Order: sequence, then C-alpha cells, then structure tokens
Amino acid sequence: MEKGPKAQNQHFLYHMVPEDMRGTVLHPLNSLKDQHPDLYVAKSAKYENRQHVMEQFLPTLEAAWNDVLHFTAVNPEELKRALVEAGMEPREMKFYQIDPSLLDPKLTTVYLYQDRTSDSKMST
Repeated sequence: MEKGPKAQNQHFLYHMVPEDMRGTVLHPLNSLKDQHPDLYVAKSAKYENRQHVMEQFLPTLEAAWNDVLHFTAVNPEELKRALVEAGMEPREMKFYQIDPSLLDPKLTTVYLYQDRTSDSKMST
C-alpha cells in the first residue's frame, strides 16, 4: 500500500479474494453459472433462505443483484479491528484493493442498505 500524503487522501474499494478463486477475474454470481457451475452452486448456497436478495433489481444499474460485483468502502483493517474489539477472532482474509477511478461511473452505483424488516416492526 502506498504511503505518504497522497495515500492519506486516496480512497479505495475492497473485495475479498475468494478462497476458491479461479483465474484472475472476479465474476458476478450469475456469470459463475456458465464459467464455473460448481462455484455457482457453492456461492449461491449462502443465500439459502434469502433467495429474495438474489432476486433484487438494482434500478440504477438496470441489473439483478447477482449480475453485479459488490465492493465495500470499509478498509479491511478497520473491519478486523472492530471484530477484535467485539471479542471475535477473525480468520485471515485477503482483499483486492481497487482504485474507484478505474471504474466506469455509468456502470457504478452506491447502494445504501435499508433494513425494511425493522421498519415494518417499528410501525406495528
């Protein structure tokens, strides 16, 4: 990671390196159906009992949830620190660090999660 004044002002996006990564390209979940069907089965299993997430449509991208790559702006070191402070021992994980200026703005969106289940519980 770059050090110095420029690095302090630089912001990145992060994506965890899958333990079962094949090749050098990250693929959205739906692309794995054709590229690596066995990985698709394994990765889609984490949505068991949450299939509604996979069916979400992202209007700003005109794409389904599982047709896009998902990144975080939270630095993995900060995430690890928070997990340790919460009493957890996080496993070692590797992350890709992506310069967001390399992404096409027309194909990029920021998704702000809203837990609609808690909203509906509060209104009852």
